[in-house]
Amino acid sequence: MSNNTPIETITNEVKNDRRGEALGSIWTASDSSVSRVSHQGPFLFTGEKSTIAFQVSDIIETCKERLFISTQSFSDASIINATEDALQRGVRVYMVIDSNGFEAVLKNPSCSALLGQILLRERQERGLDLVLADWHLADRSGLLLTSPLDGTITSSSNGWAMELSKNQIDELSSHVQHEFWSITEGREVLSPEEAKNPPPIAVAPFTLRSIQNGDHVIRVNFASDGDDSKAEAALRKEKNWQGQVLGNSSKSSIILHGEAIEVGTGAEQVIHSSPKSVEPATGLFAHSGLALQLAIGDESYLAGWDRSAAGDWHSILRLNIEQAKAAKALLQKYSKSPEWVGHSKIKLGDAGDKIIRDGKEMTISTTQKENLGIIHLDKMPDSADALHSHQPPMNTSETNLAQECTFEWICAPPVPPSSSSQDSLHEDWEKVRSEVSKRLSALNELNTPSIIPGFGRKAKDLQKSINETIEQLETISEPKPFSDLVDRVEGLTRSVGGNLDDIKAAEDEEVRTKLEKEQRAAHDISVNKAKSSIKGLDGRLKKMSAELKELTAAAKKAEGVEKERIESDIAQLTPKINEFASELKATKEFSTSKFKFKAPATLPSSNNENNRTHPFLGDTRKTKLQIKIPKEGLPTAGILYVEGNTRYLAIENWEQVELARKDAERLKATLCASRGILE
Repeated sequence: MSNNTPIETITNEVKNDRRGEALGSIWTASDSSVSRVSHQGPFLFTGEKSTIAFQVSDIIETCKERLFISTQSFSDASIINATEDALQRGVRVYMVIDSNGFEAVLKNPSCSALLGQILLRERQERGLDLVLADWHLADRSGLLLTSPLDGTITSSSNGWAMELSKNQIDELSSHVQHEFWSITEGREVLSPEEAKNPPPIAVAPFTLRSIQNGDHVIRVNFASDGDDSKAEAALRKEKNWQGQVLGNSSKSSIILHGEAIEVGTGAEQVIHSSPKSVEPATGLFAHSGLALQLAIGDESYLAGWDRSAAGDWHSILRLNIEQAKAAKALLQKYSKSPEWVGHSKIKLGDAGDKIIRDGKEMTISTTQKENLGIIHLDKMPDSADALHSHQPPMNTSETNLAQECTFEWICAPPVPPSSSSQDSLHEDWEKVRSEVSKRLSALNELNTPSIIPGFGRKAKDLQKSINETIEQLETISEPKPFSDLVDRVEGLTRSVGGNLDDIKAAEDEEVRTKLEKEQRAAHDISVNKAKSSIKGLDGRLKKMSAELKELTAAAKKAEGVEKERIESDIAQLTPKINEFASELKATKEFSTSKFKFKAPATLPSSNNENNRTHPFLGDTRKTKLQIKIPKEGLPTAGILYVEGNTRYLAIENWEQVELARKDAERLKATLCASRGILE
C-alpha cells in the first residue's frame, strides 16, 4: 500500500447456475403444441379467425317466421344487419339481453331500426346464450353459445358455439322460452316510442308450463321428483369414462334428486382448458385452445354453457353422434399435442423456456442479472481485502427465472447516514484555534525588532517562540497539550508586551534627551542675544532720558502755545522711556537666568505611526485568552458526524484505520468510511 490508499467501493460479480433449482409443481410449455382451431365439425370457436358471426348471420338469414336471440351483448354489425333483413322479410324477432347489453342496444345508433320492431326484454340475471330460428318448423336451426354477440367473438379466445340438433333445439327452445316469458323484473321495448324510456315488463299473457329435463338437456333446477329423464338415466349408467376436458374447476359433478353424480371423474384421458386455475401434477395436460368442457364415456356430455347454473357442471347437454365424434376428435388432438404439461416435481434446467407456476405464466431465460445494489459491511474492515471477499445473501428471484443468474453488487464499508451532520466538536476546536491564531498573529505583527541597541536580540528570541507556537497550533488536538499551548501564548503575550513597554520607555527617554538638548541650545542662544542687546537698550534709554530732562526744563520756561507743544512731546516720550526701561530690566534678568527643561504634555514618540499598540494587547498587561477548550480531543484522522445520539468517525484512507479505530473507541463513535466513496 502507498501512504495514502483511498478507501473505495469494490464492484463484485458471482454467477449462479440455477439449472438444478427445484421448481415444485408447475406446468411446462410443450414443444409440439397443436395450434388452436377455429372450428371442428359442429363446434365453432372464438378468436381472430372465428366464423361464429357468419354462422349466426347465416341462421338469421335463413329464418322464415320466428327468431329467438338470448345473449349477454348484441353489437356485432353483421348480425345486426342480418336481423334487420329478417324483420324486412316479416320474421318475428324475440330478444332477451343482459342489463348492460340492454342499455347498450338502446344507445347504439346501429340498433335504432330494431327498436320497436322486435320484442326486446331486459334480463337482470344471467341465463342461456342461444340463437334459434323457426324452432316450430321442420327445418329449424340453432346455436348454443358461451360468447356474447359482440366484438369478443374475434378478440377473445375462450368462447365457443355449437350447432344444435333438432331434438336439442326442441328441448332448449322450451327452456329459453320459459325463461323469456317468466321474467318479471326488468324492462321491455315493444314500440319505437318506448326506446327512450322502456317500461317494466308486462305480465305474461298465458300460464307457463313447468320444464323438465329431457333426452338431451340436464339442468339441476329442472330435475323432476319422479323417474329420471332419458338423459339423466344415461348419465347414471356411465361407469367407464374415457376422456374429460375441464375448465376452471377441477370438480365435475351434478346434483340430481339430492345425489351428487360424478361426471367424467377418473377418465383415462384428461386435459384442462385453463392450466392457470389447476394445480399442476405429473400426468396432467392443458391447452388453452380447447375452451370446451366435456365428459366422454358411452355417451358424450357438454358442460359450461349455462350462466344461470351454480356451477359449470350443474347443467350439461348430451351430445348426438356427430357432436360426440367431433368432441372426441378435439380431445384426441389436444391431448396428443397439449400446450401445457403438468409436473409434480421438476428442475429448472428441465422445464424449457416457458412455465406456469402459481397460476402465473413465466418465461425462463438463458441468463439474467440481479443487481443487489450497494452492500455495506456491518463493521469497518482493516483493508480492502474484506470488500473483495465479502458475499451477501444471493437469493434467486421466484418470479424472474433463468438458467444462469449473475449477481452484481457494489461492496462498501459502512458510511455515515445521509441525514447525519458534522459533530460540533470540530467547530468548537475551530473556534479556540481561531482565537489563539488571532493572538499569535497580533504578537507576530507587534514583535518587530527595535533600532534601539539592546532590544533586537530579545525580539528575535520572542519571534522564534512565536513561529514555533504557530506551527504547533494546528497539530495539537488534545485538551491538555492545547491548554499548555494557551499558557505559552499568554506568556508570550506578557513577554512581547513587556518588551514593548521597555522599548517604549527607551524611546521616550531618547526623545526627552533630544528635546532637552534642543531646549538648552535654544536657551544659550537667547541669553547671548540678550547680553548683546543690553548695551544698545541702555544707550537708547540714556539718550531718551536726557531728551526728557531737556524738555522738562524747557517747559518750565515756555508759555502759551509753545509750552503746550513741549508738554505734548513729554507725554509721548515718557511711556517709551518706561517701556525701554522695562525691556532692559527683563533682558538683564534673562541674560543671567539658568536653563530649565520644559517637558511636553505628550512625547513625540507617542504619536509615532509605528507605535506598537494592538487591540488584542491593549496596554500589554491584559494577557489572558478568553476561550473554553473542548473537553474531548479531535480524532487523529477523519471527521466526526452525528445523528441523534450516535456518532460516526469517517475516514478516507486505509492507512488511517488503525489509529482511527482507537479514536472511535475513545469518542464512542462508529468507525466508517466517508460518504464520498459512494459518489
